[in-house]
Amino acid sequence: MLRPLLLLSLVACISCKSRESKPPDRDHAPIAEAGEPTMANPVSTGDVDLYGDALPKGASGRLGSLRMVDRSIRQMIFTPEGSQLVSTHRDGYQIWNLTDGSRGAVLEHESPGEHMAISPNGKVLATDNDEGTNVQLWDMGTGKKSAQVAAKSPLAGLCFLTDKKLMAAFSDGAIRVWDLDGESTAFQGPWKDAKTLACAPKAGWAGVGTEDGDAYVVEINSKTSVVEDTTKLGNVSKAIESSAVASDGSAFAFGSADENIYLWYEPKAGEPFSVQAHDRTVANLAFTPDSSQLYSTGGDWWFRKWKPENGELLEELPGIDGLDAQLMALSPDGNLMVSWSQHGGARGSEAGRWWLWNANTGDLLLEPERHRGAITSVQFSPNGEQIATSSEDKSIRTWDAKSGKNTGRRGGSAGIVNDVRFSADGKTLYSAGADALIRAWKHGTKKESVVVEGVGGSVNRFLLTGDGHRVITGDQIGRVWAWDRASGNQIQAYDGRRYSAIYDIAQSPDGKLLAISGSARVVGVIDLERGQEIAELNPGDTAANFAVAFSPDGSLLATAGDGHKIQLWNTSDWTRRTTLSGHDGTVRALAFRPDGKTLISGGNDELVRVWDIDSGKETATLEGHKGVVTSIAIAPDGSQFVSSSRDRTALIWPMPR
Repeated sequence: MLRPLLLLSLVACISCKSRESKPPDRDHAPIAEAGEPTMANPVSTGDVDLYGDALPKGASGRLGSLRMVDRSIRQMIFTPEGSQLVSTHRDGYQIWNLTDGSRGAVLEHESPGEHMAISPNGKVLATDNDEGTNVQLWDMGTGKKSAQVAAKSPLAGLCFLTDKKLMAAFSDGAIRVWDLDGESTAFQGPWKDAKTLACAPKAGWAGVGTEDGDAYVVEINSKTSVVEDTTKLGNVSKAIESSAVASDGSAFAFGSADENIYLWYEPKAGEPFSVQAHDRTVANLAFTPDSSQLYSTGGDWWFRKWKPENGELLEELPGIDGLDAQLMALSPDGNLMVSWSQHGGARGSEAGRWWLWNANTGDLLLEPERHRGAITSVQFSPNGEQIATSSEDKSIRTWDAKSGKNTGRRGGSAGIVNDVRFSADGKTLYSAGADALIRAWKHGTKKESVVVEGVGGSVNRFLLTGDGHRVITGDQIGRVWAWDRASGNQIQAYDGRRYSAIYDIAQSPDGKLLAISGSARVVGVIDLERGQEIAELNPGDTAANFAVAFSPDGSLLATAGDGHKIQLWNTSDWTRRTTLSGHDGTVRALAFRPDGKTLISGGNDELVRVWDIDSGKETATLEGHKGVVTSIAIAPDGSQFVSSSRDRTALIWPMPR
């Protein structure tokens, strides 16, 4: 039996710098060139994207993978051979293939719980339900349920002792070991409100942590898998939320809501000690297979690695984009670590993302092939072969317009990138955003130059005039300015100081007119040659106008905003031609087809709508985005278009007939 130990209330801040540390700025890290992503090189086929994930009805491609993205994860574990991961989600248990991040089978369950265990041979998965009152067994080969075992009180944890022996700890103190062939044994422990269970079956030990902060060690006969005794190690100030036992039984670790890891190193040291490990609850603990190191996460930015015998901090690894590293699992061989981070933010952003790491080097091996923030703008190249996107993740990306494959990423912006444009010859990419600069990249390279400096406010939209000599910007503080592209000098101001923020600008096809929309009830139209306003359009039902677009022949101007409607105006006399009604929410994006007969729109209702200009009728409603539609671009030949969204992806659609 393990001898009783007294809890030493040592609070040794081994890594006090964690409270002052900030996640590093990863936006200035080396940028992956096209072909570098670690995802497999897949091929697009019909109703699925190039990674094999289903496309929405009517879409032909997706810019940005859905892989390694999931919502509301409660727990995750590696399969014994380490090539797959099993996670809980709303509808059951998702199996992931870690070689390429693709989704495998889904084990459907009406009320999945957070506790899981996989037999050493990988053939059986054990799970609980949301109430923790029964245990479900699954055949990992077929994905089918094989048996169910009822429990009298909520479950605290599961672990396999052998391929045939499954142990469960319950909140009421009961421990039960089931033989998968039908027999079971029971043991009554001294605890109440148990919350966590960890096992080292070969060493004959398990650890149990409780809501009251009690830490217990359970002694198991390694030959018979019978629970023989329990020993209380001590009590900590708050609930124990995580636990781990070294595979050789040399160390026991418990993570608490008081932000500490409590370590009992036995038998070499014999005295428990605590380490202030994270800025929040210590949510995950995992020993390496050789028992020499301990990993932890705590709902802050960091993964940390510790020396079990003395609590020395060996290494810390920052999470991605400053996201809380809320879940972590270590592969059975100790070479891989997977993390999952919960996203907050606006409606439409996905709830959580997976990241796969080399546990030995800290290198990121696998991440979602997509923007890390909402896509703010989308643009076709002049030849229609490439698509460019800008994002709140401070970068722009280029994509193959046929396959949807990512062909490059450019970053380095000091803030959100709100807009992206190709030059008329397609050889240069321009971008602008929160850093109040217009940046340019030569296509196919990362050579960057700053075209316009000191715009003075976050640039929401910009355009390159048809003559190629000027850049016109609309910014977050309500200014519309023209700049000489060669010198970067300001040429003229057009806004009239009507708006507190500019949301969109559009130039007429002949280059003579500029339409301005923003935080006002009216849309202004400027004569660019004279620099004077010639029209003031009042839709009558909006407090702000978010989108403007001229028809290809210049005879119409489309405007839209928070009034949920689209207005079409005759540019000959600025009278209203018609109103297009159908959106349920603010309309944020407008684009005319090159033949001028079709208008495409998108907005807060997460839908893309297609309109016939002559009849004013909606001819198609396209579903598929999981967030606000932010931008729409149509291919130069009118054969397809792309819509971007706050869901961090863009969808390619064939032009509806």
